[in-house]
Amino acid sequence: IYRFRGADIHSYLKARNEVNRRLTLDCNFRSHPGLVRAVNNLLKGWEIGGTEYNSVHSPDSQVFGRLEDLDGERSGLIYCQLDDEFDNKGWSAGEAEKQIRTWVVNEVVRLVNASSALTIVHEDDQGSDHARAVKPSDIGILVRTNRQAEDFFSEFSRRGIPVVLSSSKDVFQTREAADLLLVLRAVASPSDSGLLRTVLSLDWFGLSGTSFVQVCNEEDRFNGFREKFHGYHRQWAESGLLLMMNDLLESENVFLHLSRKIQAERRITNIQHLVELVQQQQGQRRLTLSQTLSWLQERLLGPTAAQEAELRLESDHEAVNVVTMHSAKGLEYEIVFCPYLFRSARSAQDMGTVKCFDPKLGRICDIGSADYDRHAQMSHQEEVDEEMRLAYVAITRARLCAYVIWADLKKSAKSPSPFMSPLGRLLFPAGECAFTRQQEHLRERGAADYCQYRLIEPDPPPQHYEVVPTNEDLLEAREYSPGRLQTNRIRTSFSGLTTLSKNYGDGYHKAGDESGSEKLSGDAVLPGGVRFGNLIHDGLEMFCFAELGNGQLNSGQLEALIRRYRYEIDAEPVRTLLYNAVSTPLIDTEKGQDSFTLAMVDHSQMVKEMEFTFHLEPFNTAELNRILAKEQTVRPLGRREIEGYLSGFVDLIFFHNGRYF
Repeated sequence: IYRFRGADIHSYLKARNEVNRRLTLDCNFRSHPGLVRAVNNLLKGWEIGGTEYNSVHSPDSQVFGRLEDLDGERSGLIYCQLDDEFDNKGWSAGEAEKQIRTWVVNEVVRLVNASSALTIVHEDDQGSDHARAVKPSDIGILVRTNRQAEDFFSEFSRRGIPVVLSSSKDVFQTREAADLLLVLRAVASPSDSGLLRTVLSLDWFGLSGTSFVQVCNEEDRFNGFREKFHGYHRQWAESGLLLMMNDLLESENVFLHLSRKIQAERRITNIQHLVELVQQQQGQRRLTLSQTLSWLQERLLGPTAAQEAELRLESDHEAVNVVTMHSAKGLEYEIVFCPYLFRSARSAQDMGTVKCFDPKLGRICDIGSADYDRHAQMSHQEEVDEEMRLAYVAITRARLCAYVIWADLKKSAKSPSPFMSPLGRLLFPAGECAFTRQQEHLRERGAADYCQYRLIEPDPPPQHYEVVPTNEDLLEAREYSPGRLQTNRIRTSFSGLTTLSKNYGDGYHKAGDESGSEKLSGDAVLPGGVRFGNLIHDGLEMFCFAELGNGQLNSGQLEALIRRYRYEIDAEPVRTLLYNAVSTPLIDTEKGQDSFTLAMVDHSQMVKEMEFTFHLEPFNTAELNRILAKEQTVRPLGRREIEGYLSGFVDLIFFHNGRYF
């Protein structure tokens, strides 16, 4: 469990063999005495990962709880066996896992349902018994891999059973990490309309398919989102990622939208965790916006060994715990399910590149040396030892009851024999045997004190989960009448100032209502209006002026831009318009000045979409209206006192022939 810190089991084993005296903890204070005896009988005589198992006992003075139903005590070890496949061909590994997963979830439902007669009984200091129902949080499902944990998590979620997931999975491997990277890219490039549309399609923003299409088609609504993302961009640059993301998550009601989805708590927890980690890296390493995106992209491409990146529990409420065995050391649950101890490690022949510990050489990686076969066998034995250690950890997490599940699998080159698994070695040390002999042996074990035997019937119908009613009072929201904080200090933009002119709409021209078409030379006709203007604006921002001027622009890129704006027009007139824009002389040569075009400007000497922020001294909009009263295209602003900051973007700044433009 400390491997991520560089710990090495071989160092421990070496040290243990070099000392003259060993001390052993031989008293189990966690588990029911009957369960302790049952586990002793299962493990006695075996080496657990290079260490001989020493039987333990329960303290005489300890008062343990017990598991009871109408037929009496049910504490102890339960041996479960998947019934033989109906056509006797045997189960595949995947189908066996699916059958067992369905049965385990059904069994959990049976244990925790409101109609269940099973109770946990505890004795107080006066010797009186107190019984309570089994709760979802009393139960732990211990699995080997992150995939198995996620499969169980999904199955519990589909049934409506509260569940939390604890695994060694990296939070950067989750869906939320990819979504966050997409959102941050859109914030870093708020003028990229295609990227913004992609981001708005995420369920973070709560848009249905119809609403999404409407937003993309209605210029005002889409520009509203564009303006907000420009604001998030400014906030990130000035105040940091954490404040910006908190504002975005709150303003866009992201958590509210996600709360309606399956696994809502898991997803919300992942987002909060990721934002915290990205902010931490940006602050510690003083990363720019682009460097932050690059760092996050790298994390998504490969897992990190950092402990702080492991998935966090989303809550501590009453929920079934799905835990990988690697994460289970030190944990305990009233009832534990070990569903996959019948799965085995790879055989030595299937290992490919071999990593193992050589007593003489230390840790080695063998990709094909003369000692490859010996090293492969050593590596396989290390995996077998590790599996046995994990099986021991899993079974001993239970306080009152543990389920161990066995399934025989059909022979397959891809699936090692279950008889070579940890449970197979413990139950059938003589090796493979027929299903009937397996069943006889498991029934014998199940007949011992504090043991049971259960046969798992294939294809069980899903059991319905019934919530146990509680006596807790329902919470009510406190009545709150917030006051309004008035301030003249604002951060705005030129577009933001135009919202103050809404009362002067009659008789004034509105840019968003532009329509019609404009003609180029020849017979080509292009659309008019704001949307097409934005297409040309994005084209000038995205494409290299020199390539536009010399005809080297990639046709596929231009056609993709046109499709992004949902136009069905020929690309050539658009190419001509862009060519004209960068090829038109910018200085009148008749005045004796050298003429040049945008296509002649060195690409490295220009900045497109440079952001600016101006400080606004206090002023009244009436004064601004007076100054601009004769400008017929400017609508008056509503009366207001304003001070603060004015932000925006300069389309183009460049340096040419010793001058800035």
